[in-house]
Formats: sequence, C-alpha cells, structure tokens
Amino acid sequence: MKALIAGGNGQLGQELQKKVPAGWTARFLSSRELDIRDAAAVSKAATESGPDLIINAAAYTAVDKAEEERDLAFAVNAEGAGLLAAAAATVGARVIHLSTDFVFDGSRSSPYRPEDEPHPIS
Repeated sequence: MKALIAGGNGQLGQELQKKVPAGWTARFLSSRELDIRDAAAVSKAATESGPDLIINAAAYTAVDKAEEERDLAFAVNAEGAGLLAAAAATVGARVIHLSTDFVFDGSRSSPYRPEDEPHPIS
C-alpha cells in the first residue's frame, strides 16, 4: 500500500508518521512541500507518488483567526480538500479526510460518529 499524506509535519501528520503499518510506503508532505491550495502542485504530487490512498491531515487550524482570515481558512479546509479528492480520483486512490471535533457543537455526552450531522458553533 502506498500512501500520500498532506500536512505531514503538522500535529496529526507527526502522529501518523509514528504509525505507518508494516509493508506500507508513506510519503509525508509538509505544507511547504505541498500547498494543497495549488491544483497543479496537488496533481503533480499525486501523479508522482502514485498512491493507493491520500490522507488529508492538512488544515487551517487557527480557529480564533478563521473569521478574520476567512478566505485562507476556506482555501485550505474546503478548496484544498477538494483538490486532494480530485487528484485522488485522477490516480484511482481513496481519500481519508480528517477533521477535528470543531465541526460539532460539543453538546453530546457520547462520542460523535462519522455520519453525525455537523453543527459548528462558529
């Protein structure tokens, strides 16, 4: 299995680096190495890597600044994720997109499930 991980030097990417399964080849790309807002760069990384799986661990995470930097937050967290998905479709890879619990309002007393309806508070 070959995996391409965007956001490879972020908090989540660093943890994923510690957990690469035996027999897997994983290419971890930092935001400096792969700007997921750049369609050509994303396409090139996917084509060169030929992954079976693309993991999106990249994110704009400055929650308090996101309202001030709306365009940047949207470009990374929405458009960038879309570019990774499009590149995956082109090379026949699956995608895992990871998010934080900030997509929920935190009012549940039990863990959230992937199929739960998002309900951010800001």
